[in-house]
Amino acid sequence: MPNLTYASWPFRSPGALPPDEAARWWNECYHKSDVARTAAGWSHWRVILGGPGSGKSVLLAALETAELVEGRSFVVRYPPSRWPGASHALVKDGNHLAQIMAAIALRLRDYLGNLPAEVARLTAGQRTVLRWMMDDYLGRRAFERWADGLPDEAARPLQDIPSEKLYTSTTQPLEVVGQIDEAVNLIRRLGFQRVVLSVDVDSREAQSQLSALGELFSWLELMQQPGLAMMAAVPRAAAEEVDLVARARGRVNFARLDWALDQVRAVTERCLQAALNDRSVRLEQLATPDALTALGERLAAEYGEVSPQGWVWLTETLLYCGSRDSAGLPLGADSADRLWRDLCARHFPLELIAGRGVWRGPRFIAIDPQPLRFLDILWRSHEPINIDSPGMESVLGDARNPKNLMHTLARRLRQAIEPDPSRPIYLISDRGEGGYWLDNVVRSGRDGV
Repeated sequence: MPNLTYASWPFRSPGALPPDEAARWWNECYHKSDVARTAAGWSHWRVILGGPGSGKSVLLAALETAELVEGRSFVVRYPPSRWPGASHALVKDGNHLAQIMAAIALRLRDYLGNLPAEVARLTAGQRTVLRWMMDDYLGRRAFERWADGLPDEAARPLQDIPSEKLYTSTTQPLEVVGQIDEAVNLIRRLGFQRVVLSVDVDSREAQSQLSALGELFSWLELMQQPGLAMMAAVPRAAAEEVDLVARARGRVNFARLDWALDQVRAVTERCLQAALNDRSVRLEQLATPDALTALGERLAAEYGEVSPQGWVWLTETLLYCGSRDSAGLPLGADSADRLWRDLCARHFPLELIAGRGVWRGPRFIAIDPQPLRFLDILWRSHEPINIDSPGMESVLGDARNPKNLMHTLARRLRQAIEPDPSRPIYLISDRGEGGYWLDNVVRSGRDGV
């Protein structure tokens, strides 16, 4: 396989690709499983359960795309970042109904802003409802600011719309039902048959949103309106922890994503063939069966199950290594350790969870308090850390030999987070006096930095 070059788009999320590459991804890489066909046949409340890297978010995106293509559903995304108490919740101190109504109002604002002629479809009463939704859930003067930006012809029917407080409670049952009915009727007037909430919960968000996840499904009885549906992707472990199936009381269809190794290999080879634009290429041309078996076992241990994401990223790592030395292909089992480090460095960046530990790709690693404080200082610093660096006094205290203690903490950290502590890829150090620093990490709002 001389002069090995490959396209990167098959190994990225389709949602992160430009439209032309996303279309190719769905056409050449997407595998429509039996679970996907079953879930596509359900029309009301449906939840996809799966482990990390199981493809539940991809399946949700496929269902969402199908709804949009049909054109009968008004799809509103309701991510956990907008749930009650979350950092980007739209309504301060609002419950799930308030956040959902705000999400619908925001989607309506954007939809009608792009298609202002559609405003003429609404009755006078529905224009009043639209103003109430925007002002009540998107903030003071939200409606007027939006209407002022519309073309004159579209803005004219909105003039002199009264600002009324149509509903005052987001908990009283009749008011909850009334608000949902108002939103659904307005959206049906625009030519849609129903509102579909799309909820994608990843494993990391689920850790901090378990209570809100359970509460969302506790609203099912009040939200059982024929014109309102939901499709969601939820980590299996989180669903079990809050007993989601029992909370649903038979009102929700659950689809469980489980993969056999041969199915995952088929998905992986679709991505491989797309990346090389060669329908004949096979994984065994990149790595020997022994190497693939050894690496597959490590992936299963990291993910806790057979994961299509893990195998796809392994394939990208094999291509990356082959692009540097294609003469060495296929790589043998003696390369497994190096390949695993390369895979972790390329696809499993560390993410700090303040006060608890780190995510290494799909796996959460709890860390003891003292090395975790050391890691926190490393995380916050843009310079290598030594014993006299700011904040280190709180970690080292009055240790008789602070340098030895720092090295001990570094060793403990590496034992916890590194795929091979003797060849670190995350906690790096200078053999001289250059100190310690981090590599291959991703910073987010969850790390407190």
